[in-house]
Amino acid sequence: MTRLFLGRRGRGKTTLAYYEAAKVKRRIIFDPRGIIRRDGSAVCHTGQDFEQAIDALADGEVQEVVYAKPVESIKRIAFPLFTREVKALIVARPDLPIAVLVDELSFVCERSSLDEDLEWILKTSDPDVVQIFLTCHRPSDVPVDARAIADYWYIFQTTQEHDLSVIKERCKAETVALVGGLRDHDFVLWNDARGTVHEYRDPGEWLIALKDGRPIEWAELSKVG
Repeated sequence: MTRLFLGRRGRGKTTLAYYEAAKVKRRIIFDPRGIIRRDGSAVCHTGQDFEQAIDALADGEVQEVVYAKPVESIKRIAFPLFTREVKALIVARPDLPIAVLVDELSFVCERSSLDEDLEWILKTSDPDVVQIFLTCHRPSDVPVDARAIADYWYIFQTTQEHDLSVIKERCKAETVALVGGLRDHDFVLWNDARGTVHEYRDPGEWLIALKDGRPIEWAELSKVG
């Protein structure tokens, strides 16, 4: 199942995406801004550390792996490595329930195309086993293939005409009418399968601190090991 979280900076899209992803026991997160530091998260900054941490997640040694602020080039090296490792895990363990969260999709994908392995994950993985969470500042920056396959759209306040027209292409006109009048942490949920829209104006349940707890710095743990 694929979920899109769309909204400007500070509205809460990443927090809401993380809150939803955390309902899945094992989670793999691409965090280019380095804003997710939760208790027990295995935080990696290099591809080598990420590969080791994924093995630990598959074995049940950790429940959440965060590839945060990669030292490598994000588009050319870090993100392709991320999607390649996630795909390999899905192929090796197709029945293992996981959440895959990619924060700020525009950092890693062009508007016209998806990363090859991300496209495979979106289109091939079992939607009942692999839960995919994608965040992006603007709906127009989300590649068309990702928009087409998304099961749910979580949309925060949107006012720019081009973004509203992208939303209108997929969602009911009622959705477009609602998103312009939302407050900072309100959002609208579009269910693409059912063609329904619901408005949410109480952020108290999901508005958590993303930097809360004592994450595991994988590089330091590896040195100890």
